[in-house]
Amino acid sequence: MTIAAPILAYNNSINIKINEAFKLKAGQDVYFPEEELKISFISVITDTRILNELNAVLNGNAVVLFIISHRGKEFEACLSTNKETKSVIIKNYRIILKDLAPYPSDSRIIFHSRYTATLLIRTIKDGVYS
Repeated sequence: MTIAAPILAYNNSINIKINEAFKLKAGQDVYFPEEELKISFISVITDTRILNELNAVLNGNAVVLFIISHRGKEFEACLSTNKETKSVIIKNYRIILKDLAPYPSDSRIIFHSRYTATLLIRTIKDGVYS
């Protein structure tokens, strides 16, 4: 399912703008027509994060596969919840994985359709983020 709107993008009745965090569900796309930029949440490749009894996230990592299309060219991006690989730069955009929900627990399996990524897209002009 692709979501689009005249401002920049549209997702679940919320206008999405560059430089503002937004949520994208597994299997969902978001399209920014003015930027000719599309981001597709393909899948969670691995999720080794664990909640402890105090609901604090212990060491672990989740890796998420996105397909990013810009002006007809597609790029694969594996972003993780670890700081080293939380973002990728494609053309004039830095795409940042801010969060992935829900967090795993010992008592339940997380189905692909339940994952939601919080993303932020920053524009880069002349080497500076706007």
